[in-house]
Amino acid sequence: MTAAAPLLELVGVAGTGKTTLLETLKQRDPRLSTDATIGRLNRAELLFRHTAGFLPTFLRGSPRGRWLTWEEMRAMGYLEGWQRVIGDDRAAAMVFDHGPIFRLVQLRELGPPLVASPAFAAWWHAERRLWARSLDLVVWLDAPDTVLLPRIGGRDQRHVVKQMPAATAVEFLTTYRRGYEKVLGEMCAEGRFHLIRFDTSRVPPEAIAEEVLVAVRRVTMPDRGSDRPQPGSPS
Repeated sequence: MTAAAPLLELVGVAGTGKTTLLETLKQRDPRLSTDATIGRLNRAELLFRHTAGFLPTFLRGSPRGRWLTWEEMRAMGYLEGWQRVIGDDRAAAMVFDHGPIFRLVQLRELGPPLVASPAFAAWWHAERRLWARSLDLVVWLDAPDTVLLPRIGGRDQRHVVKQMPAATAVEFLTTYRRGYEKVLGEMCAEGRFHLIRFDTSRVPPEAIAEEVLVAVRRVTMPDRGSDRPQPGSPS
């Protein structure tokens, strides 16, 4: 049976150029897929199951705090729902922006006290392990905060950082950056994906895209022997 085409995720804090890189990749290779749409019935079923599963813990007040926001509930639905739609017979490489790693970081770093409960932690760790074994390539983008803040401020898109004082904005970016460091460190230890990192203040998107497509071709090769990058190894 032919192996499925690679599964990629672009990760990094706001302003690092994930959207720009994704657009560049699609221009270079129009076959790349970004379609991981979860059907309404699947979304509704997951919302019901997660509410029923974790509401008793919340109501017992252990630990105390707010309930999950709608965005956090969506993140949980994405983590499970995407596994149902990525398939084992992908004909073209699939790329995530704001994908499973982003959702894992979002929940653990910014979620309510509920995420520290044993029940939620067990679910979260199971999803992390599953995605560590599902992803083939992770592209980690970063840049100095002195570069990121003007980028974010100059974009048309809304972003919470735009409303923050500079010191608070740096703290927000640092929280996410540390979250990525922790989650990716854990996933590298238990996964099989290839991790490559770029400083987008130094490397233009065209050069990054070229290296990413080379990595995609490598993991697409039928022979995944000695020429394949080692699992979780940084470049």
